[in-house]
Amino acid sequence: LGLYKSKLVLFPRKASKPKKGDATAAELSTVEQQTKPFPYHIVKSKDKARPITEKEKTDSAFTTLRRARLETLKVGDKIRKDRKVAAGVAPVKKDGGGKDDGEKGKGKGKDKGKDKAKDKGGKNK
Repeated sequence: LGLYKSKLVLFPRKASKPKKGDATAAELSTVEQQTKPFPYHIVKSKDKARPITEKEKTDSAFTTLRRARLETLKVGDKIRKDRKVAAGVAPVKKDGGGKDDGEKGKGKGKDKGKDKAKDKGGKNK
């Protein structure tokens, strides 16, 4: 890196106002600016054709990525659960939301609208 920086010459944006670190006029007169692209060659590797495996046919890239993203989101939950187990506190299991004992959901049914109309004294036919 030091060798690279020693050979590096920064051309000023404005020749009339060079900033700190820019090359001086004497350095610029000896330097040749490269105007064409650097001579390097990128080797493109080609995969040979092969038959698709059964696993590739059944697996989905979308679901694999979605599961991986979900696992990264739930890492903190797993760590917290492990800490509780190590501390001797039993993890709390969540129940089904309290609908096991015959409670009705909060959604509007056909009967609920009629009951409210009767209570308010409205006509219900």
